[in-house]
Amino acid sequence: MEKSHREAEAAQRQYAADPNRDPTAPPPSPMTPVKYARLIHQMFSLVGYAIDSDNVDLADHPDLVDAIRELYARAGTAAPRAPEDY
Repeated sequence: MEKSHREAEAAQRQYAADPNRDPTAPPPSPMTPVKYARLIHQMFSLVGYAIDSDNVDLADHPDLVDAIRELYARAGTAAPRAPEDY
């Protein structure tokens, strides 16, 4: 424990000596399958809400509608909710 404390202090002094150097960030940890599934479900929910004509009118954004159609087509039956209006 004392060794790791000394190493942390040395690293802190190194960054203090060179203020232009950005500290290196640890690599992101991989998502668990549950977190990933929840994230995908939330994304589809937001996209489904946005494309619903009762919420947002995308008539002047045909490129966005095409992208959403492709997203749902690629997801197939895995998409939580297929929008009816597009």
